[in-house]
Amino acid sequence: PHPTNHTTPNHTTPFHTAAPINHTTPHPPTNHTTPAGIITTLPRPTDTPLVAIGNYVVKNGSTTCLRLEAGLEIQVQYTNKAKQWLWGAFAVQPNHTNRSGACSSEANTLELRFPEGFLIFVFKKNETKGRFYLSRVQATLTYQFVQATETSFGADTSSLQEFEASLGHSYQCRNRTLALTRDFRLRVLNERVQAFELQDGEFGKAEVCREEQHFPLVPIIVIVVLVILVVIVIVAYAVGRRRSHGGYEAL
Repeated sequence: PHPTNHTTPNHTTPFHTAAPINHTTPHPPTNHTTPAGIITTLPRPTDTPLVAIGNYVVKNGSTTCLRLEAGLEIQVQYTNKAKQWLWGAFAVQPNHTNRSGACSSEANTLELRFPEGFLIFVFKKNETKGRFYLSRVQATLTYQFVQATETSFGADTSSLQEFEASLGHSYQCRNRTLALTRDFRLRVLNERVQAFELQDGEFGKAEVCREEQHFPLVPIIVIVVLVILVVIVIVAYAVGRRRSHGGYEAL
């Protein structure tokens, strides 16, 4: 069942990007254009399709209780008519997405609906640790990829503990991919999210994801070099003392 919603639709011309990725054939990427403004490309697996950044807000009355700023890309695996396994990528367009949600003291929910499907995010609060995290994602996609033999895809994963940050802070990451099932993935780009305790609707201090935490290499290298030099001096001093004592014979 979906949560009680507060919906704020956006009425703009839709534009969708689908990017099936072929892992089996060695041919170079080609572009195909289909009717109704749908552009389908075949990039290499490392290519990044254009994904628009959306700003999705859920309010409880006049108070913002959840905010997600990110580009969202659904990736699904399917077979084509030649029975090849391919990956297709569908970019969610914020200007053609209705956002809604619900908030409580323990869990906040964001629901995004677009003509081809929906995404539902459930964030939970851990009062003991003073942190929040993404616990569940529900997703469906109905879309005709190039030569695909199926058009409906879905996932519902409720055992997640992702996008975690302290209460009052926000989670930030440039590029994360969640494997919801073996054949269904959600790629989240340029993400910043906060599910509880937003002040005036603004993000709190950002906690950068583990994948992008850069430890200062120069101070570490300097410390290691100093330790090595100290060890060399101590060893040289000890060897020198032993040689100086060894130069005399007892009478």
